[in-house]
Amino acid sequence: MKKQLLSICLTGILAASVAAAPAQAMNLGGATLSTGVRLRSGPGTDSEIITTGYQSEPVIVTADNGAGWYEVIYNGVKGYMSSQYLKFSEALSAAFGKGTVQGNSVRLRSAPSTNAAVLGGFNAGATMDIIGVSGNWYQVKYGGQTGYVSADYMTVLADGDALSADNGATAIINTAKELLDTRYIYGGTTTNGFDCSGYIQYVFNQHDVKLERTAAQQYTYNGTSIAKSDLQPGDLVFFSSSSQSVGHVGMYVGDGQFIHSSSGAGKVIITNLNTSYYVSHYVGAKRVL
Repeated sequence: MKKQLLSICLTGILAASVAAAPAQAMNLGGATLSTGVRLRSGPGTDSEIITTGYQSEPVIVTADNGAGWYEVIYNGVKGYMSSQYLKFSEALSAAFGKGTVQGNSVRLRSAPSTNAAVLGGFNAGATMDIIGVSGNWYQVKYGGQTGYVSADYMTVLADGDALSADNGATAIINTAKELLDTRYIYGGTTTNGFDCSGYIQYVFNQHDVKLERTAAQQYTYNGTSIAKSDLQPGDLVFFSSSSQSVGHVGMYVGDGQFIHSSSGAGKVIITNLNTSYYVSHYVGAKRVL
């Protein structure tokens, strides 16, 4: 059965409540600024001035301290602005940067409403481009699809925030696992079907990590060579084939396992790296994160 990236989590999601735990970060919506608004390190005029915002520029309002100050994200920087200089918008489109999903089976919807159609589901760590704010919803773009995610289940990444302590490996692995059972197609590079390197290239591309097209090219030109004993989640592992010195590639996911699009299995699977075939055909590993 064909697997589409944004439909893999539909089973059970349509009929059940979301299994995610709300993120700690809140969102009160989007707002625009009056001219010359100071972004401060704390909620008060005695706090340090971080920078100055200008008329009509957009911000995400994350919290209200109840004393006339809002916690905001302005141009990727977290801080505080006086509430008298902010004008809330019902819907605001702007490039707000990236956000990460908090929780599991978080729904992507076609509109900013729990009554809107479900386009798919995502697990913790999935990273998306935030392109708008509509009340307590973020408009996001992911894998060519546009939709809405409740702000209760997403954290906006301000400048200086890391995707994760593992350089984004968790998010990339989550994306890879969302594609489990997608069928193998020789030369395939889309969710209609992947070959081994097309699958790896596609998964990393969703997180703005650009890789070469073939397994041999990825092994030659991408990343830094590492010892098998030093493998970390997110590293690429390479194998020889009957016709090529480097003919297969997968991604190490931890616990001695790797995920790959297997021609033998006919789909994307997770395999033990210590399986005899892969032990005898192992070529090397590269770190690309």
